[in-house]
Amino acid sequence: MLEEKSALDEAYYRRITKTKGGGGGGGLHLPQTGINGDAPGFVILRTAKIKTLGNMSGSLQHTFRERETPNADEARLPQNQVVIGPDNSEAVLLAWKENAPEKVRKNAVIGIEYLVTGSPAAMACMSRSEQDEYFAKSIRWLKVRHGAENILSAVIHRDETTPHLTAMVMPKDARGKLNARQFLGGRHKLREMQSDFAERVGRPHGLMRGIEGSKATHQRVRSFYEALERPPERPVQLPERRKGGFMGRGGESDDDFRQRTAAAVDKALRHSEDRTKALVDGLRRQSAQDLGMMRSLKSERDAARQDIENFQQMSTTLYAVERLLSMFERQAGAVEQEALATAAQAIEQLKVKPNSAVLADIAKRLEDLGYKEHPERGTRPADPVRAEPVRTPPQRVNPDRSR
Repeated sequence: MLEEKSALDEAYYRRITKTKGGGGGGGLHLPQTGINGDAPGFVILRTAKIKTLGNMSGSLQHTFRERETPNADEARLPQNQVVIGPDNSEAVLLAWKENAPEKVRKNAVIGIEYLVTGSPAAMACMSRSEQDEYFAKSIRWLKVRHGAENILSAVIHRDETTPHLTAMVMPKDARGKLNARQFLGGRHKLREMQSDFAERVGRPHGLMRGIEGSKATHQRVRSFYEALERPPERPVQLPERRKGGFMGRGGESDDDFRQRTAAAVDKALRHSEDRTKALVDGLRRQSAQDLGMMRSLKSERDAARQDIENFQQMSTTLYAVERLLSMFERQAGAVEQEALATAAQAIEQLKVKPNSAVLADIAKRLEDLGYKEHPERGTRPADPVRAEPVRTPPQRVNPDRSR
C-alpha cells in the first residue's frame, strides 16, 4: 500500500502508524480511558520478599497447587500454565540452590515473588490472547529487570476469579550477590518500579498506574479501587437505639449509642470519600491523557505541514530542473556548466527526495549534456567550463532502399 502513495503520503503514513511497543520510538498514542470507555482499568503489581527456604517452599507449593487452595476452582486447574521453570516446588528449590551464591547472609532476602494482574473488570474484558500478551510482556519486563537466568519460575493461574501471573525471582545484582535492596529498597524505587511497569506493560493494554504516593494500607487502597465500581449508597441510616427489657433495664447507654452512631456515619463518609477521590483521580488522569493526545495531534499536524512544504519544494525544483535540461537538450552549442551544477545541488538539497528512477534519469541527462558530477553527490565544479553537447549525427536514408 505504501508503494502506491506519494512521498508525502508515505512519510505521513509511516509517522502515524509507528507504535511504542517494546520500548520503541515515538508515535501517535490514543489515551486509554478504561473498560469500554468508562471506569479506568489499573495494573496490579505486587511483590513479596522471601527470606527463608521454608517460606519459598510454602509460596511455591501454593503456586503449583501442591497444597489446598480454597479460592481456586479445581475444574479449571488444567488451564494453569507453567511459562518458566519446572512444574513443581522441589525442582524450583533445587534450581535456587544450584544458582545461589556461595555466601548467603543470614538476614538476606533470597527471593522476590511477583504477582502480576489487573483490576478484575479490566482482565475480564480482555480476550485470552490479550491476557497472554499482557503476561508475556510482564515476563519480558522481569527478564530485563532481573536477567533471564534469575527467573526461577513463572506460572499463569486461571483457576481463580481473576487471571494472574506469579513469578519467583532470585534477586542477584551485577556482582552475582543477593541484593534485594537494589530492586525493592525504599519507597522511591518502589514508585519507580510501579510507574515503569505501568508505562511499559500496562499502558499498551489500556491499564493505568495505581495511586501514586498513597499512604493508605492495602485494605484502604482496595476499598479505594472498589469504590469506582460500586454504585453510590443510599443516605446513611442511623442505627436504632437498643432498648432494654422490663422498665428499660439493660438498655444501651448514651455513650454506647453515640459511638455506634458515629461509627455508622464514619463508614458512610469514608465510602463517599473513597468514591469521590477515585472519580477525581480518574478525571485528572483522563485530562492528562487528553492533553497528551492533543499535543501528539498538534505534533502530527505540524509534521504533516512540514511534509507538504517539502513535497511542494520537491515538485517546484523538479519542474525547474526539467525545464532547464529540456532547454539545453533542444539548443545546439555550448552548455552552461554553472547552471547544471546549480540544478544538481538543488536536487541534492531536497528534504523529500524523488524516487530512484527520477534521480537516475536526471543523472543520465546531466551526463549526456557533459556535466561530470552525479546529482546525488552535489559537488559544484570549481572552474566552470563550456562543453559541446555530445550528439549523434542523423543517419541518411537511401530512398531507393526504403522502397
